[in-house]
Amino acid sequence: MGLNRILLATDFSASATAALLYAAALTRLSHATLQVLHVVDTRVTALARWTDVFHSTEVFAAKIAEETAALQALLKHPTLTGLRVEELVRQGHPADNIIDMAAHVDL
Repeated sequence: MGLNRILLATDFSASATAALLYAAALTRLSHATLQVLHVVDTRVTALARWTDVFHSTEVFAAKIAEETAALQALLKHPTLTGLRVEELVRQGHPADNIIDMAAHVDL
C-alpha cells in the first residue's frame, strides 16, 4: 500500500470508535504508524457556561486533563494491540488542527 503514517482524529463518539477499527485494520495491513489525534477545543465558544470565561484557565486545564485521560483509555483498545501508535493531543480549533496534521500523514 505504501502508507507510513495514518491519522485518526477522534472526539470519542461512536462514529470515531468505528473509525478506530477501520484505521487499525489499515494500519495493520500497511505496517504503518497510527497517529491518534484528539483536539481539545479551547475556544471561548467551547465553554459550557458564559461565567466560565472568568476562570477559563482552570476550566480548560481540567478539560485538557479529562480529555487526555480519555485518549489514553482509548489507546488501550484491544484492536490497537501490536500496532505502532502515537498519541497526539492538540489544543485550539479542532478542524484547523486536524487539517494541519493531515498535511503530514499519508492517509
